[in-house]
Amino acid sequence: MGITRVAVPLDTRTLRGVDRLVGRGRFPSRGQAIAAVVAETFRRGKASLTAREVIRFVRHGRIEHRNGKTRVIESSAELR
Repeated sequence: MGITRVAVPLDTRTLRGVDRLVGRGRFPSRGQAIAAVVAETFRRGKASLTAREVIRFVRHGRIEHRNGKTRVIESSAELR
């Protein structure tokens, strides 16, 4: 399978995220980082969650926990 190069416009925030992955040594270059994310997204057949969406879920969970709307379980058997 060949490789095709595609010019993709990225906003500054997204590019900073790509640069962080490269800076941490997860990928050797920007191009490889972006290619890996795109390939993984299509491999799964769905879009991945963005960092903003994950943060929103975490904040929502923290608020629910502070308001006493969560319960702590010891094992998954308690979910049934």
